[in-house]
Amino acid sequence: MGDFKLHIHKQGTGSPTIILESASGSASNVWHDIPNELATFATVVTYDRGGYGWSEKASSDRTGVNIAKELYSALKKEDIEGPYILVGHSLGGMYSRLFAKLYSDEVEGVVLIDSRHEGYSEKLTRFC
Repeated sequence: MGDFKLHIHKQGTGSPTIILESASGSASNVWHDIPNELATFATVVTYDRGGYGWSEKASSDRTGVNIAKELYSALKKEDIEGPYILVGHSLGGMYSRLFAKLYSDEVEGVVLIDSRHEGYSEKLTRFC
C-alpha cells in the first residue's frame, strides 16, 4: 500500500509503541514536546499523512481505511513493531479507531483526544 513516501519519525525505545495521530490539517510537529516526554519510557512515532507536512502526496483516495493501511504499511517498512497504543486527536481519533479495528491483534490501546467518530459528517449534514 502506498506508492509514495510518508514522513515518519521514531524516537525512544521499548514497548509499547505509541503512535500519535494528528488532527485534520495538522503536521506531526503539532505535538510539540509530547513525543520527547513519552520517549523517555516507550517508542514514540509521529508521522504526516499523505499530502501533509513532509509526506509526499498520496495517489490513493483519502479514505480512513486507506490512511490506516498506509500507516500500517509504513510502520512495517520501517520495522516499527507493536504492540501499538494509538493516540488520536480530533480527526486523528477516527483514523486511530479504524487502525485499531483493522489491526486489533497488534493494538494494545487507544487514547482519544476530542475525537470525531465515524458518523460525524453524516450527522452534521442532517442538522445543517
